[in-house]
Amino acid sequence: MTDQPRKAQPFELDTLMDLIRLVISNSGNRSGYLYYGQHNDQPLFAVSHLVPSWYEMRGLPVTLFARTDTPPDENIIAYKFATETEEENWSYVKHVTTDPNTIYIPLIKVKEFPTFFI
Repeated sequence: MTDQPRKAQPFELDTLMDLIRLVISNSGNRSGYLYYGQHNDQPLFAVSHLVPSWYEMRGLPVTLFARTDTPPDENIIAYKFATETEEENWSYVKHVTTDPNTIYIPLIKVKEFPTFFI
């Protein structure tokens, strides 16, 4: 048996909004988290996920990610649900508020993504 971890399967999403929606839906409309760092000199947001019952029933590691053109200017993403009067949207914020239509996702900055992750 090798000591090297199996490489996660990369799964690129179309936009950062898609990745934010996924994190929120997987966390039961509570706050999740996103890793943020540079990959090939481009800002990248990612989260790891495990698809059960793959690799000898241990699970298939998947890295879900989205690329952006610019790095974040704060360490928190505020996602606002769509309402009757507003469309869904997100922004970087410095502080958390008590808005019931907003979910906050902390950004975890990584110095370097491990080779098995992406």
